[in-house]
Amino acid sequence: MSQRKTRILIVEDEPAHAQVLQRNLLASDTVTVELVISIAQYVEAISVLSPDIVLLDLNLPDGSAIELLNNVEIEWPVLIMTAQGNEELAVAALKAGALDYIVKSPESFAAIPRIVERSLREWNILQERQQAEEQAEGARREWETTFNAMSDVVTIHDRQMRIVRANKAAYQLTCALPGTLIGERCCEALWTESAVCVECSRAKAIRNGTPYSETVTHRRSGKVFEITTTPFPADSEEDYYIQIAKDVTTRIEYEKQLQHQATHDHLTGLANRMMLEDRLGQAIKQAQRSNRLVAILLLDLDRFKNVNDGYGHATGDELLCLVAARLKLAVRQTDTVARLGGDEFVVMLTNVADLETVQTITAAILKSLAKPYQIRGRNFNLTASVGGSIYPHDGSEGPNLIRNADIAMYQSKKQGNHFSYYSEAMNRHVVASLEMENDLHQALAFDELCLHYQPKVDLTTGRIAGCEALLRWNHPRQGMVSPGMFIPLAEQTGLIVPIGAWVLKEACRQSVAWQAQGLPPIPMAVNLSARQFRQGDLAATVRTELQRHRLDPGMLELELTESMIMEHADRASSILHELKHLGVSLSLDDFGTGYSSLNYLRRFPVDCLKIDQSFICDVTTDPSGASVVTSIIDIAHNLQLTAIAEGVETRDQLDFLVANQCDAMQGYLFSKPLPAAQFSQLLREGVCLNDLLYVT
Repeated sequence: MSQRKTRILIVEDEPAHAQVLQRNLLASDTVTVELVISIAQYVEAISVLSPDIVLLDLNLPDGSAIELLNNVEIEWPVLIMTAQGNEELAVAALKAGALDYIVKSPESFAAIPRIVERSLREWNILQERQQAEEQAEGARREWETTFNAMSDVVTIHDRQMRIVRANKAAYQLTCALPGTLIGERCCEALWTESAVCVECSRAKAIRNGTPYSETVTHRRSGKVFEITTTPFPADSEEDYYIQIAKDVTTRIEYEKQLQHQATHDHLTGLANRMMLEDRLGQAIKQAQRSNRLVAILLLDLDRFKNVNDGYGHATGDELLCLVAARLKLAVRQTDTVARLGGDEFVVMLTNVADLETVQTITAAILKSLAKPYQIRGRNFNLTASVGGSIYPHDGSEGPNLIRNADIAMYQSKKQGNHFSYYSEAMNRHVVASLEMENDLHQALAFDELCLHYQPKVDLTTGRIAGCEALLRWNHPRQGMVSPGMFIPLAEQTGLIVPIGAWVLKEACRQSVAWQAQGLPPIPMAVNLSARQFRQGDLAATVRTELQRHRLDPGMLELELTESMIMEHADRASSILHELKHLGVSLSLDDFGTGYSSLNYLRRFPVDCLKIDQSFICDVTTDPSGASVVTSIIDIAHNLQLTAIAEGVETRDQLDFLVANQCDAMQGYLFSKPLPAAQFSQLLREGVCLNDLLYVT
């Protein structure tokens, strides 16, 4: 491996001098030379170049080298060069930090390589010496500071155990004036109340030549000390000993606190998971001997996140403490209440005779929790979802019982029940969900996802005016999986983000492919998920796919739901305007099922309102449903938006929409969602709505 070259920086404005310096220095291939001609260039050069040595002309066009050295920190050797020797200037340069002062001459120019080499050696020696001195002084100061800053009582003694040095803590303990302890015998000055003979400690330390610690402890003013005596080598013919008396009162109290913290929740003071599992193990052993039951009730507060989001975590924490207090009052003294984290609590019922007892206590818990909570003059109402598991029916080990109670709790929350017992069917459902989640992780990698396309029909011309890309999953074992089964799971796990990105990419690719086949260009609609909308830079993602596939932005339509953009309306408005700036169309899906705020609708740059199929199915049988549809169509037209009806399945529904001037429709009346090949056939044949209905 080649040796690093010495980096030399020359600051010289006289070209002839600079040239001869460079020539002489570069005669060796072990150096590199950089040349600048002013102080300003020097400052700029060292910002990117860390030189090993600097040759600095005394007088430069923009200032004096001595002034420069007086105003900067010198991190490398600097040699001052001048055309005329001047003893005063030489002294000033050396005081400013220069390593040497060189008078320019043919002889000094010729000797400059040796001067540089010698200067670098001197600099390294100076640096090493300075570093050693600083380390020694630092060590001495550190020892002195540490000695006096120690909270332990530290004294140094001679062979007769007379104090030769004592730290600040020793004087504070004895309330003695500084210096008065010197010369006193340790056992008399410090430990007159000690039950331990310090002389014995000293004698054992001398005999063994090792540290000796006495544990029989000294109590003074209610404190507890542990005393250790150790031989202390010093540069003296005499032997010295250092004695450290550690106040362990705080440590003992702290150990008790740590034990409590290790087994209790820091916020509510309830048992934590560690203590719960320990007590649960003991309860199971006792139940085995007594032939009794152990019940685990896992509680999760409903919509507690709204409290944190709306009123802050301080209010949420206070509410959790009130819940904890009620839970403790609602159970027996032999039972255990624990907090697992967040708004999740566990009640362990021990020595239970039958399930009726469990149900009675559970009812009491739910009744207690349902009463209003008052925090700083404001009332809060809470409910809880509870899942229960019973030993030995639902498991023989503590972790399994907690897990099964958790499964039952989620079943309660899902079904809107307050309480559910665990069943094996619940476990099968959880396992199936986990398996589907695992399979969904692989669906993208193994090309199991595909898109089907449903036509959008212009109700004026009857022609296909666009399509909506709909996600499908062709599972290798189960075949086509219903979107209603895997899309909510994808949303919940976050997989919807990479899946949604794939959908956008594939839809853009397919749109361009149809155009390349000579088919009529139609807008492609893609649904966005809530997570896609909230996470990352959506506009940048869309821009990338448009550019990647060279797709006209006017051929892409993004569909969003009301609830998605109303959750954070101001931020949503900003994102929508960014998307609109790209040139894509925006469609508000499922309109009428969410907030339907006309005030916000004015602010959002959407192009279309899609009428939810739940309204369309009732237009011919329910006057109120018909009125909602006509109102949405009127709202759309008044705002210069397109109204599109979803889920149109009958001729009567179509006639109603045409009569009320709805702009477009999609639904099984015209076509179900089709694979790409079948949809392209529809486009190629120019299939018209009138052709399907046999209407002239």
